[in-house]
Amino acid sequence: MSWLRQLTPAVTLRTRLALCGVLWGMAGVMLCVRGSAALLAGGRLWLVVPAFFLGLLKGRLLARTAKKNIERLLSQPGKRCVGGVYSWGSWLFVAMMVGFGMFLPILHVDLSLYGTILLTVGLALFWGSLPCFAAFRNYTDVKKISGKRQGL
Repeated sequence: MSWLRQLTPAVTLRTRLALCGVLWGMAGVMLCVRGSAALLAGGRLWLVVPAFFLGLLKGRLLARTAKKNIERLLSQPGKRCVGGVYSWGSWLFVAMMVGFGMFLPILHVDLSLYGTILLTVGLALFWGSLPCFAAFRNYTDVKKISGKRQGL
C-alpha cells in the first residue's frame, strides 16, 4: 500500500482550503458569465434580478455546506490527497450537476430559462465559496508558528 501512498497527489490543509474556494468560485464565475450571455442573447435581461436573489438565497445554503466541508477538512490536518478537498458524496453531486448542465441544451430549453438557471447556480456557487476563502485566509498552521514548518 505504500507505493499507492507515494503516487497520491498529497497537498497541505492550507492548499485544500484554498482549492475548496477556488473550484467553487471559478465554476460560479464561469456560470455567471455564460448565464448572463444567454440572458442577453434571449433578450430578457430583466431576469438577472430574480436570478440574483435566488442565487444569493441558494448561496446561503451552499455557504452552510461549505462550512461543514471546512470543518471536515480541519479535522484532517497534514498532507492528504488533493481530491479530498470534497467528500465522495460532494464529488458525486458535482458530476450530477455537470451532467444536468450538459443535458439542458439537448432539451432545447428556452434560452432565457437556461440563462436564469446558469446565473442562479453561478451566483450561489460564488457566494458559497466565500467561507472557504475566509478559512484559507484565517488558517494558521501551529507547526509553522512554533518554527517546525512541517508539511508546508
